[in-house]
Amino acid sequence: MKSTPMTVKELIAYLENVPNTISVLIRADHSKGKSEIVKQFGKKKQLPLIDLRFGQIDIGDIIYPKAVGNKYLHLLSEYIKPVFDAPGILFLDEPNRGQKDTMQAAFQLILDRQYHAFRLHPETYVIAAMNSDMEKYILTEIDPAMYSRFAVVDFEPTVEEWLEYGEKEGVLEPEVIYTIRKNPTLADPEKKEDGNYEHLLGPHTNRRSWTMFSLMLKKYKKEYPKYFSNQEQFITVRTFCSTFIGQNAAEFFKLAIENGKEMDEMYSHNLEEISKKVNDLIEGRFRFKEYDDTEIEKRIKELNVFELECFADELVKFFMNFQVCPDRTIKELKHLGTVMNSELYISIVSKLPTVISDKLK
Repeated sequence: MKSTPMTVKELIAYLENVPNTISVLIRADHSKGKSEIVKQFGKKKQLPLIDLRFGQIDIGDIIYPKAVGNKYLHLLSEYIKPVFDAPGILFLDEPNRGQKDTMQAAFQLILDRQYHAFRLHPETYVIAAMNSDMEKYILTEIDPAMYSRFAVVDFEPTVEEWLEYGEKEGVLEPEVIYTIRKNPTLADPEKKEDGNYEHLLGPHTNRRSWTMFSLMLKKYKKEYPKYFSNQEQFITVRTFCSTFIGQNAAEFFKLAIENGKEMDEMYSHNLEEISKKVNDLIEGRFRFKEYDDTEIEKRIKELNVFELECFADELVKFFMNFQVCPDRTIKELKHLGTVMNSELYISIVSKLPTVISDKLK
């Protein structure tokens, strides 16, 4: 039996309001972002997350015996210990893939919020995630008693939520977003009327596979940025695509963006918007001083990965072209270093004159 499915926004709101003494089980099909939503929640609460992947661990990853004199003591593993000592999130990832002893450990953590003599910190959350349709997967059967200890949430993020997240985080390329918006059914696995799941044993459409293909496409585009205007390169990309999502979906991907003019317009439009956003940010902070520290931090956090890279490049040009006072440059960059990705900050510093960059190292 299922609960009313929740979207990303609904699930985040639910996790923020459910008492941490109640264990939550998130159910969804594979690649729907169960783990990612728990990470987002942890980030929002500023809590460390301990991820126990039950298909990959044994009981020694939770607790182990140690000889002390003539006795054996049970000790918590260093990996799991933080959520017993301080507030955090204990994430039980697919406990139904675990061995019997690890599943028993999970049951006690859910039921009693302790294992052996060790109690979880009273402010620690326990959140588990499992795939929805059990018959598709090789799993250990879950005792109904375990289900009764959870608040069970069925998670169904919308395709648009996934696309918006992928665009903001820079993990979905514009072509993939464009293709999925043309045919949203390609985001998830095809559902066969006869209930046959054999097509899931090879490459097939799902959100994780599209994301992996996007990462590969991003790398390929560094060498061949206009591959869609070159038939040979385009066929190569389609072949790459088929290894992730299958031949039929890969062919649709190719057909969806085969018109090079349409793609050029899409890229041009995106770049114009990004350029406007980046220039507004730089001028509002560094030229006209309209944005204070709080506002600049908020706006930087709203930029996706590609926009941040553009911001870094334009910022370097600004400091170089307008010969901004080095002392002010150093002060502003030190503040930026506290609100942006460390790799990006290092990239900006490395492009500046030595007289400035040396004072920032």
